[in-house]
Amino acid sequence: MKMRSSKFETINELTYNWFTQALAKNLPVSGAVIQVKAKEIAIEIGEHDFKASNGWLEAFKSRHKLTFSSVCGESKDVQQQPVNDFLEKLPEMIAGYKIEDIANCDETALFFRAIPKKTLHKKGEKCYGGKHSKDRLSILLCCFADGKFEKPLVIGKSQNPRCFKGVKKHHLPVSWYANKKAWMTGSIMEEFLIQLNKKMMIQKRNFLLFLDNASSHPNLKLSNVQLIFLPPNTTSQTQPLDQGIINAIKVHYRKRVLKRLICQMDTARNVSDLVKGITFLDAIFWLKEAIESLNDKVVPNCFRKAGFQ
Repeated sequence: MKMRSSKFETINELTYNWFTQALAKNLPVSGAVIQVKAKEIAIEIGEHDFKASNGWLEAFKSRHKLTFSSVCGESKDVQQQPVNDFLEKLPEMIAGYKIEDIANCDETALFFRAIPKKTLHKKGEKCYGGKHSKDRLSILLCCFADGKFEKPLVIGKSQNPRCFKGVKKHHLPVSWYANKKAWMTGSIMEEFLIQLNKKMMIQKRNFLLFLDNASSHPNLKLSNVQLIFLPPNTTSQTQPLDQGIINAIKVHYRKRVLKRLICQMDTARNVSDLVKGITFLDAIFWLKEAIESLNDKVVPNCFRKAGFQ
């Protein structure tokens, strides 16, 4: 059966031509990439009514016989009793504190050069990919129940990356640290907490800081910051940042990676070209933008989800 011609045949044709060129370089092209590129093409040729909807994408994949192929996470078993015990005591812990004086901090790994691991390709043809980047940064996020964030702490492997040339690190929107494995250490965490306490002293504020009992988290006695450690193996339910805040930030970060991916696909020779073009400075400012892009309700909702009523 002959497929019905599309109203936007030129867009389809130009998008498919672009797709085959990317495929020839073994570059990953997800459905979202196809939609963004098609929209760009539509604007370039003056078709402002075109909407790269999911329905259009499905029709595009069907017409050209495209399918997905791969080029994890796991949740630990949580004992419910410690969670219930913590939630029962929580109202008493936070009694007398305003929402802007209740905070949570946690680290997460950011594979800042990671690009999609799945790609569309032609049915019946083998799918090849290049070597994917495993370059990682450790990020310490600290947020308050009212939605405000402290300046993120970022740990890389080099104190002075090449892209920092001419840049004053104290002007960066993050606090930059480095060690051989880009991991959080007790000394880095201690310095962060001491500096945070000094800031609260200047502001004449006292607040609660909930954090997990990782070995890198020192149990300090501070004048203006009271540390409360979450019960072991319960953070998937009791830690606000794990209720969707970290995930939302990474989603917004990946959108920026996706935009860069599309911008460079026409000139990149392979996957390595794409990932090498992303610098530490890109990652730092995209992280800042990702945090600022969060909906105002995300953080308060995640605190409530974790039991902070």
